Amino acid sequence: MDCRNIDNGNVIIKSNSYVDQPYIIDTGDAWLACVTAGSGHEGQPGQHVITLRSRDRGRTWGEKAQVESPDMPESSYAVMHRCAGGRIYCFYNYNAGNLRAVRADADVYPGGQCPRVDSQGHFVYKYSDDGGRSWSERRYKIEMRLFDVDLGNAYGGEILFFWNVGKPFVSAEGLLVPVTKIGGFGRGFMYDTEGALLLCRNIETESDPDKLLWETLPDGPHGIKAPRGITRVSEEHSYVTLSDGGIFCVFRTTSSQPWCAYSGDGGHSFGAPRPLTYFDGSPVYNPRAANFIWKCKNGRYLYWHHNHNGNDFTGRNPVWLSGAVEYMTGEGSCLKFSYPEVLLYSHDREARFSYPDMIEYDGDCYFTESDKTCARIHRADSEILARLWRFG
Repeated sequence: MDCRNIDNGNVIIKSNSYVDQPYIIDTGDAWLACVTAGSGHEGQPGQHVITLRSRDRGRTWGEKAQVESPDMPESSYAVMHRCAGGRIYCFYNYNAGNLRAVRADADVYPGGQCPRVDSQGHFVYKYSDDGGRSWSERRYKIEMRLFDVDLGNAYGGEILFFWNVGKPFVSAEGLLVPVTKIGGFGRGFMYDTEGALLLCRNIETESDPDKLLWETLPDGPHGIKAPRGITRVSEEHSYVTLSDGGIFCVFRTTSSQPWCAYSGDGGHSFGAPRPLTYFDGSPVYNPRAANFIWKCKNGRYLYWHHNHNGNDFTGRNPVWLSGAVEYMTGEGSCLKFSYPEVLLYSHDREARFSYPDMIEYDGDCYFTESDKTCARIHRADSEILARLWRFG
């Protein structure tokens, strides 16, 4: 049996409809997964956030809890953070105005109305004090500072277009929660996208969720993006912190390459983004699909991508994994990336699986993924991972 075939993973949740973004944290007594689910296709009414728990390292999942009800306005694209004291926060999109369409480019959408309402509204959070078995009744809104891309949208910033797939991470200044801002909806679906971070300095010390204080980074009127002359798509940023306190991010584009950027000041500013390359300077390729990076407990990094030069939403089979290690430059710590190995594949050439997460336990790395109807978890071959860090 080839452990790299996705069919050999353990199922987190399976549906005849929509299942996406299975992200995991360790609660201490269980693994907790948050998932965006729905009774229809992606973006249709009823889409909502749920959580499930596993007490056996991903073999079985149960104790399902609704963060939001499917009978409420759409909730989508959740990520979680566990505080040192055990409280868990879940951050997600919420269609607070219960809109049924948003203004969009009339040459693409009839009547200038896009029916997808899952990437706008309020960015909100709920919390759990019982390991994800239940969630607060009340949701709390994060106020995002407006960028030029918000002011230039079809509502002049009165309604914000955005979503998130990047997991929260901790820096010297506090917790940072990623979001992707959207300029508009038209050809290619979303365009004029760019990355931002929401910084909370007091989440570890403040028990009243009403009193959490949020700042929007980077400073200034623009987010993290490739030059618009190259691509109008810079989205789904994935971040890691480096050993010197710097921040590295990588994000998808429609230029056939992922782009990356570094910050040396806690996310207040980022250097000029550039295409991602392997250690020898050759280009990394990736379509308009999630490409994520994680920092492992050994101080090294793993990078998920699809290793071909497409520029749309297709081509998500197989998944390739590169290793990365730090090296020092005059500007601080940077990353260099190995050539990739296949991590997961499907015999179905049209299969599309993506939106992964990685969790470590007892020396092993486990990866989640979803093909939009089934979310799975896989234990990676440790020898494959070891090879990825022996390069250059």
